[in-house]
Amino acid sequence: MKKTLIIIAMVLGTVCCTWAGKPSEISALARQYGSKDGFEVVSMGRVLISALGVAASMDNDLDAEDRAALNAFKGIKKLTVVDFEDASEADKTAFCAKLDSVLEKMELILEAKEDGDVVKIYGYDDGTSLHDIVIYCPDEALICVNGSIALENIGKLMEVAQ
Repeated sequence: MKKTLIIIAMVLGTVCCTWAGKPSEISALARQYGSKDGFEVVSMGRVLISALGVAASMDNDLDAEDRAALNAFKGIKKLTVVDFEDASEADKTAFCAKLDSVLEKMELILEAKEDGDVVKIYGYDDGTSLHDIVIYCPDEALICVNGSIALENIGKLMEVAQ
């Protein structure tokens, strides 16, 4: 009986670690490089993001566009921002190589190029929402959003912005 329970626990642990997916790998990579010179890492968890959302929603001066933006981002659980533009070339190259190996397993949603600058957006699209979004500017910055953003809310935000 003990062997069966141990085997079940090991299988569940393996499945949960696999399911944790790419954002956790990116967060771990950000923590790994956060102490290196030229790397600036900011990470916010669910509690801080929720508190900021509540504080922002209490503002009486919010217009329809602001309220639509708040609604669009209610599904965000964690936000990690990495600025590595000032890092040494060796550290930057190593970080980008590790990051690229994680991102190649994700779906490229959008790639925009202008005047030599490139922005890539990765994530998972299930038809109703975008999950675990990564915005990546090679050799400059990275934004990793754990959670989901409903496509319906993004559409409402775009309508109001026009």
